[in-house]
Amino acid sequence: MAADATRGDSGRVAIEAFALALLTALPLVPYFLYLREHPIGRFELRGDYAGLELATRYVSSGRTLLGPYSRFGFNHPGPLYFYALAPLYGLWGSTSTGILAGAAVINASAAMTIVGAVRLAATRAHAMAATLVVLGWLGAFGDVCALPWNPLVVVLPMIAFLVLAALVANGTWNALPVAVLAGAFVAETHLSTVPTVLGVSVAIAMVVAVRARRGHALDRRAKTRVLAGLAVLALAVTPPVIEQLLTPTGNITKLARFFSTRTEPLKPLRVAVADWAFATSWLPGRLRSQALLAELEPEIMRSVPTAAPSSLAAFSVPLVLLGLAAAAGVLAFRRRDHVSVALVATGGLASVVSVGALRAIIGADYMYLLFWTTAATTLLWIGIASTCARMLADLVARSSRASLARAGVAVATVALFVVALGVSSLQRGYLSRPALVPPLNPTLRDGYAAVRARLAAIGATPVFHADAAGWDIGMSFLLESAKDGVDARVVERERWIFGRQPHGIEGLARPLHVFVQTREARLAIRECLEKLATVGEIEIYTSDIDVVVCPVRTP
Repeated sequence: MAADATRGDSGRVAIEAFALALLTALPLVPYFLYLREHPIGRFELRGDYAGLELATRYVSSGRTLLGPYSRFGFNHPGPLYFYALAPLYGLWGSTSTGILAGAAVINASAAMTIVGAVRLAATRAHAMAATLVVLGWLGAFGDVCALPWNPLVVVLPMIAFLVLAALVANGTWNALPVAVLAGAFVAETHLSTVPTVLGVSVAIAMVVAVRARRGHALDRRAKTRVLAGLAVLALAVTPPVIEQLLTPTGNITKLARFFSTRTEPLKPLRVAVADWAFATSWLPGRLRSQALLAELEPEIMRSVPTAAPSSLAAFSVPLVLLGLAAAAGVLAFRRRDHVSVALVATGGLASVVSVGALRAIIGADYMYLLFWTTAATTLLWIGIASTCARMLADLVARSSRASLARAGVAVATVALFVVALGVSSLQRGYLSRPALVPPLNPTLRDGYAAVRARLAAIGATPVFHADAAGWDIGMSFLLESAKDGVDARVVERERWIFGRQPHGIEGLARPLHVFVQTREARLAIRECLEKLATVGEIEIYTSDIDVVVCPVRTP
């Protein structure tokens, strides 16, 4: 980042940036301590979490070329999330604990990047304002920071991308490569964010082009950063392009078909606006109610339809936010506070694009499908806070008493430290009650043992299916097989669910197809299968051949 020339020594600025970044990460320390004291054992992850760990395990073998799977038959665009998790996963001994700790590290890194970048590119006042808002975000949503589910893990990195993009628009070229990396990470990890990332990127490129035409041509350093950004982008898109070229029906083709063959109409604009307003109200609302201490699991990740606001009173928070953002933008423009102008403008643009993206949601509008939109509105809060902080700093600077300025900085620093401790205490309160994941599931362990015993008896290779409860439990069995070094397979039609990491069944001398059902998820083909075992709430069936349709009528 460019050093702050108006604040003197670049070394001092770097130290301040590092200190503020550490302060921002303080609220996430309780999660690392919790995971050290409560490591995640085997058979504790299932479903989506097990699939994320499985994809991370296969990074080193070069078999992870796509992002997490989607319920619509394709994968999210790219594997950068897994590439970021892989070294962190290895540091935790390639255990399930590493997935949760890795998510916490990614979120902590994003939070530190936000405030560190602002300090390196702007003034102390701007950076302190950004620190305050990020601490507020952690106070509202810290309970999701150690959860590796991809709709949750993209939000703080997206805020970082938007902040970095705003700094690039303001002429901070050193931010460009990191902005490209953050944007690629977010867009590859969850498809819903792609329109916002692309829209903001195009807008920033246009701003840069206009600035160049007005005499702000790119110098050698700026051109070097642009080339570095392009190199980062090329590396980011290489894995999904390789997968597309090596696969008969690649994921890029699937994505194109998904959008070109969509039959469900876009949601009405009023519904998208209502959803955006609902999500916008979460940050102040959760802070006010200290929601982390009231919920046993993060409400944001629940798969329940949203109850979007419909009354004017329910729109009060977003209306106040928009009013404050407009006022801040005007004040910052008049005062030539270019950093705050860039932050507010970028947040506003991202909010508009995100409303458009919300119209494309298929099916019910679940809370976790709206969560990513809070990144844009959080940036608006940062822009508002930075405008106010810069105005206050300028007022103090006009004073003839230097001691007043030093006292103001000291008071602000102490206040931020107290806030960070308070947010950290809030996280500890949350962690004192619920567990991040369910404890060891003996049903899964014993069911997996029954499958392994059968395999050993007949000398077969397991083929796990996603039918019925296989989507959830079969994913866990596949993960545990990988940990045991078993070459478990999946049928070709289901490989997309498992990220294409496991091999198909071609060339298997003796496959054993494994199906699982529970009371809630019944197998329609169970009459054509052999029952292996009943363990707790799960029933395990096997077959020597792949069974898709069973001619026997199953009640």
